[in-house]
Amino acid sequence: MSQHLAASSDRVAGALLPGYLYDVGHYPGFVHDPDSPLLVFGDVLRLHNPAALLAELDDYEEMSLPDREYNRLLLPYPGTGGVWCYVYRRPTAHLPLIESGDYRRYYPQQAAHLAFIEAGR
Repeated sequence: MSQHLAASSDRVAGALLPGYLYDVGHYPGFVHDPDSPLLVFGDVLRLHNPAALLAELDDYEEMSLPDREYNRLLLPYPGTGGVWCYVYRRPTAHLPLIESGDYRRYYPQQAAHLAFIEAGR
């Protein structure tokens, strides 16, 4: 999915959002918290076909399931009308915190994450 997303969008800028980033097992889970002292790194993307791509991402993230892992939320971000984010919605007490908030720096040291990415997911 990451390759499809890259081909279907343009990176506008890097982004920092307040909250927490957790290791969910094979991928990250972002929890938005406006009062968090931590920041999570991401990207602002301009989607070539927003309606179609968001529908594909919603399907990929299994948004139609009642026990889904994520909610897609429009979060405020300076200089934009808001940014869509998939926010982790399950309990996190048992999950490792990615303290840097930077998944790109974190995942290369994680075999399960690398396998997940290399499988094209």
